[in-house]
Amino acid sequence: MFKKISISHNEKRLKTGHKDAQLKAVQNLVRLGASETTSLLLSAIKESQDPEVARACIGALGKLNAPEAVEPLIRLLQEEQDVDTVRTALTALGRLADIRALEPVCSHLDNEHTQDVAAKTLDALPGELSLQIRVRQLLVLDRLDNLAALGEPALDCLFNFLEEPDTVANIRIKTLTVLGKLGNLAAGPHLLTALNDADWRIRRNAAFALGALKYGPAVDALIDRLQDEDEDVRRAASLALGDLEDLRAFEILRQIADDDISGWVRQAARHALRILRRPVKAVS
Repeated sequence: MFKKISISHNEKRLKTGHKDAQLKAVQNLVRLGASETTSLLLSAIKESQDPEVARACIGALGKLNAPEAVEPLIRLLQEEQDVDTVRTALTALGRLADIRALEPVCSHLDNEHTQDVAAKTLDALPGELSLQIRVRQLLVLDRLDNLAALGEPALDCLFNFLEEPDTVANIRIKTLTVLGKLGNLAAGPHLLTALNDADWRIRRNAAFALGALKYGPAVDALIDRLQDEDEDVRRAASLALGDLEDLRAFEILRQIADDDISGWVRQAARHALRILRRPVKAVS
């Protein structure tokens, strides 16, 4: 009887109370954990005019481990526009660990505002991921060791991410960074192609990756990028040429260090020149 009274009391606070009272009511309903609580919270999500209260209800559904909340939360992923609410729903679905959420959660790996939470949520969900989804998840989470362990199939997926026109920009940007860190020279030709991309962020990260990879055949292409319209690309190309330690770049870097309109680029060129001026160590 006491539990029923308490549920009724908190239901009233959730519907008619001020914000703090509503949030406290959500906490109380989670503690009560009665079967009626789930339906009350689902109704409150639909009716609430305050996003913070709605998010508190969504988080509570995850804590209650209520399987009947899975489908409504999946619909919310598909329909909700508020990013923070979607992120909360992804976390709640991870707590519920229901295989029905697998595909809807995977679809958020392409959303730069929610992909980090989606990637973590996938760790909690049952079911097998395709290689492409698995690689995308590891890419978002920056798990280099796991990517490296997948070997050439993972590399092929990463190359495809770069080349497929439908791949969202931030996945391509992350891919370039990871390819530089993985250190496999097979990535070199793909990075050279990316160096001519229409998106300056892709060109910039391709230059950084080529430098990290120390990919010798990139010298001429990086020298060309020293004339790029974007200063971030010129800066990245300057630093990459320093990483490659090829003296063919010395004269053009000296010109860039003196004449580029950007102080950041001039500074990067001077840094590259200091590397190129280092004496070569004798081989013992």
